[in-house]
Amino acid sequence: VEFPALLDNRRDSIAAKRHRSQSCGLSCFPCGGIATSICGDTFRMARPFLILYGSQTGNAEAIAGDLKTEAVENGLECQLLCMEDIKDRDAKFENEHLVIYVCSSTGDGDAPDNASRLFRRLRNKKHSSTHLSHMKHTVLGLGDTNYSQFCYVPQQIHKRMEELGSTCFYPPGWADDGTGLEIVVEPWKEGLWDAVRAAIADIGPANGATVSPAASGAAPDTPTTTSTSIGGASKPSVTTTNEENPGSSTGGTISDMPPMDSLRTPKLKPAFLMLTPKTADEAHASDGTTTTSPCGGDGGVVGESVASKQFRPTLLTSHAVITSADAVRRVISIDLTFSSKDCTERLLYAPGDTFALSCPNDAEEVTTVLQRLGLDDTKYTAHQIALIPDTKAKHPHIPEHIPVVATLHDLVSKCIDLRAVLPKAAVRTLAEYATVDVEKHELMYISSRQGSTKYNELLESEGLSLLSLLKTYISCDIPIARLLEVVPHIKPRRYSAASSPLAYPQGVRFVLNVVDRGLCSNWLDRLGSSVPTSPFTPEQIEAALAGPHGPQDQTPIVHVHREDNVTKFRLPDNAATPIILVATGTGLAPFLGFLQQRQMQRRAASLDERDAFGDVWVFFGCRHEQRDFLCREELEAYVNDGTVTHFHVAFSRDEGAEAKYVQDHMNMHGAALIKVLTDDAGVFYLCGNSNGVTDSVGDALTTLLVTHMGVTREEAINTKIRWKESGQYRLEHFAG
Repeated sequence: VEFPALLDNRRDSIAAKRHRSQSCGLSCFPCGGIATSICGDTFRMARPFLILYGSQTGNAEAIAGDLKTEAVENGLECQLLCMEDIKDRDAKFENEHLVIYVCSSTGDGDAPDNASRLFRRLRNKKHSSTHLSHMKHTVLGLGDTNYSQFCYVPQQIHKRMEELGSTCFYPPGWADDGTGLEIVVEPWKEGLWDAVRAAIADIGPANGATVSPAASGAAPDTPTTTSTSIGGASKPSVTTTNEENPGSSTGGTISDMPPMDSLRTPKLKPAFLMLTPKTADEAHASDGTTTTSPCGGDGGVVGESVASKQFRPTLLTSHAVITSADAVRRVISIDLTFSSKDCTERLLYAPGDTFALSCPNDAEEVTTVLQRLGLDDTKYTAHQIALIPDTKAKHPHIPEHIPVVATLHDLVSKCIDLRAVLPKAAVRTLAEYATVDVEKHELMYISSRQGSTKYNELLESEGLSLLSLLKTYISCDIPIARLLEVVPHIKPRRYSAASSPLAYPQGVRFVLNVVDRGLCSNWLDRLGSSVPTSPFTPEQIEAALAGPHGPQDQTPIVHVHREDNVTKFRLPDNAATPIILVATGTGLAPFLGFLQQRQMQRRAASLDERDAFGDVWVFFGCRHEQRDFLCREELEAYVNDGTVTHFHVAFSRDEGAEAKYVQDHMNMHGAALIKVLTDDAGVFYLCGNSNGVTDSVGDALTTLLVTHMGVTREEAINTKIRWKESGQYRLEHFAG
């Protein structure tokens, strides 16, 4: 399963980090006196303000991390925490004075697993209306209007904070992943830091802060909120003003742009990185940090970055297309083999776990950028990456995804995302290196507040990537060191294990869609073409994983990292517990691991012990029986050997099919399913795409509870909520 993405050229990229703040590489400040500057004057807060995130797939966490970085760049000290970590703080949450929430909703308006505890804590009815009257807050909510409960959780957090007396110091933003999170996120951030400064100033000396009077007051032209209706859901959004021509629409042509000196652009950030060429001998002798390429066999020598240390090399040993040539989507099954050491240590997994896969940019696009910047002749020369000694940048540091020694090819191929949407600050930096006045003016305009309409137009047309802008503005000759500073890095992609370690003792299997223009899925599909027809020997596997791999090496190496299963999307500990598995398309992937695990457990059990295993219900949906019935023979084998006791498939595009959708089969067996869940304490699992499938199946389950338990719809929904909290109802969803 490939999960949804953030700022990712339409759903293929995903946030690289899914760990708690303690391990994310972002500095967290202790709870104590911290000095910083507002408008040139020093103030001291009793504690830094908080950025709290609740994230299911990594989007909210990535945005919160970006806010943390921007806060530091703006001279503000803050602490970044996952909402579930608030319980671990020495100081109570209620003692905070300023909080920024970045939170998503999952499924049918559910809180992310790492936000549910604090969400319940806020909703405690025992709290008085003045419980948080000393606090100021704002909320950036992430949702998807493909779901009926758009941004439900962050909106409820905002509502509850106000009910408890907190003051909203900056208008909330509600970003829609269905149309592009950036459309709201980017303009929402523009006025945030002025509002934070004003809010900190307003806290006053009584709460441990002394500020200059000049720091108080709201920032000018702070974005305001409006409310529009999308798909029946009220969707507040951030709007911006055209300061040059109020009330008019900017067309983006040179004739109707405001003069360049009147544009309100992000402040140009000072350069802080420098690159120095090294000889090959120097590169290999650099502190022992040279290693194999972190993204596969198409790169040269590259130094080990902080971010790459947690990723381990694996060998792609099997690749197969498992849909027909005329299927709507191409689905592949791949096997990755671990080293003998990693399979028992760093990469040890259980069915239901996810892996983050590191992938490079498209090779042709890398060549285009290198040639465009005049770097093609020196692309395989190793360079030392270091800080500029006399930089004026605040808190300069080498980003954790950048190695200390790397070739120019590796830096462009593996460290910056050529397709990612560039934030306005990055566009402003590009403008600085445009030598043609017309191009400089347009780039400045795109990055300005007045140019928000043009920015959003480019966002919709996928014209805000580095690749697109370099093609359009040919006089922009930006140094590669500056690109490393301002262009987003390539974020790993997450996929669910489609295997059991009992059957794959030294590897993992993935089943995934090859997404149109998807960076990682297409790379894996191409990489599979280099897999030899004859199997690798154990000696060949160990040798291949040991490296090193040069620039022209075609060894199919994939670097992966096993992630913590924070969603608890795993089989019950007790094999006697009956399970119901509902999937559509490649949502089947984690369930293939579940079934393989159960099969291996049954084989190891005696005949009497096998009788004690709980029933396994499988409901699977696809478009056509003859085109995309994934892993049909494998599933039928599970039925034949007794691993699966009830198997039902729906074909949504086939005429005459018994059922078009999985919920049709659920309705046919509704009484039995409700009995499994209520009388036998069975566990209901659902994995499907986010385009309404999880909504529809969730609604079908609600209807079954109403029909077969004789309860009201509200009672049925509350039952599902209790099941979710107890782990009896478990949900995973993915993009498209």
